[in-house]
This record gives sequence, C-alpha cells and structure tokens, in this order.
Amino acid sequence: MALNLEQLEAYLVEANLKYRLEEEGHLLTGFATSCYVTDQGIHGVAVAVSVTEDGQFLEFTAPRLYDATGCREPGKLFQALLDITMKTKLLRFELDSADGEIRASVTFPVEDGIVTPRQFRRMLEAIPKAIDRWHPVIRQAIERGVVDLDLVAQPRHFEA
Repeated sequence: MALNLEQLEAYLVEANLKYRLEEEGHLLTGFATSCYVTDQGIHGVAVAVSVTEDGQFLEFTAPRLYDATGCREPGKLFQALLDITMKTKLLRFELDSADGEIRASVTFPVEDGIVTPRQFRRMLEAIPKAIDRWHPVIRQAIERGVVDLDLVAQPRHFEA
C-alpha cells in the first residue's frame, strides 16, 4: 500500500502541527529549538516531508541547516557528522558540494507496508531533536575545526 500526501497531512493534523503544502510537492513543518540557531538567528528547524518512488519511500529532510563553504577544516566537520550519525538512530547528513549546504534526513522504505502515526511522529521528530542536541559539536567543527563530542552530555543509550 503506497503512501500519499493526504495520509501525511492526516498525521500532521493528528499531531496538532502546523504545516503547509509547498509547490514542490512536499509538506513543510517546523520545530522550535533551544540550542540550534540558524545563521539568520532563528531558533528552529524546518522539516520537509514527502513521499517518493510512487509512495514507496517516506522522506523527512531538514534543508539548509549549515553552510560548509566557510569551514576551516572540512575533514573535521565530516568526522563530527559521522560521529554524530554513529550515535544517533535514523539520522543521516547530506552535503551539497555545489553550494556547501548541509542538511539532515531520515528515509523510510514503506514498500508494501504502512506507517503508523507513532512511527511517523518518531521519524519526524528525530531530526530537530538530534540537531538541537548536537549543534554545539557541529558549530565548533565548522568554526574551529575541532571535534569534541563531550560538548554534549552522553546518554546511556542511543537516541532516536
């Protein structure tokens, strides 16, 4: 059973989240953050939700989280992003080498199954929670070329 945008809208409504339908064919919602702040000074993460491959994949993407073009030591930034990925379930980072955009995403293969509202919410919230938590590590890697995971208190278990 393939997913469609109407089903995703129903999940967002059920979660009492504001959203809008973008011309590109995805839904856009956002989450306030306490630690993460954009380069424009906004404390929040936008998350685009879409279905791809005829409803066989569910994708969550947080675009334009960071700009790697001014990074002092790109290797250290990539090390930090990989270290965070190792400690965080679901999340992956992407780099657009054309413009330096770093984004985060979660991709889920629906195939012939369904996604429950609880699963949807967990995947949706994984990005803003992880970005808010790991922001000091990423920012330091970009600005100083230093990777220090101890800037963030380590949980006893892997986070979602």
